[in-house]
Amino acid sequence: MVFILCILASCNSQLNKTQNNAVSVDTLKANDEHITNRNSSPNSNPVYAVVDTPAIFPGGEGGLLDFYKNNSIKAIAKKGEKYSEVVYQLIIDKDGSPAHINILSYDDEKLIDVTVRLVNKMPRWRPAIKDGKAVKMSKILDIRYALDN
Repeated sequence: MVFILCILASCNSQLNKTQNNAVSVDTLKANDEHITNRNSSPNSNPVYAVVDTPAIFPGGEGGLLDFYKNNSIKAIAKKGEKYSEVVYQLIIDKDGSPAHINILSYDDEKLIDVTVRLVNKMPRWRPAIKDGKAVKMSKILDIRYALDN
């Protein structure tokens, strides 16, 4: 099975290797357990990386993989195939809407637009819960595209 979701901690070593490839769509910075927009006011809603219940794509990891396969204009790599990878940060709003995408690393610049278009087609997720309330959440995800032969 293709490993689609990265756990934040396990992605750090991979992201450090390609940090010079980062493309920021929305400039964010980490601050303890939540990430805030640099231009946000103290009254705005923080974006959490650590929550009680994380945001979940409809159908879970399998549903996300199926979504990628059914909606991408570029083929998704199968297990054992060579691939080009895009790692991205997705901000999921309190209502479950994919709100912002930040491309963290990529193997092929052409795949940035493909990934952004794919994320823009995503349905609402089940929102993250913290202290009994729906909150914005940051997730680190990756997509592995099959290499053209």
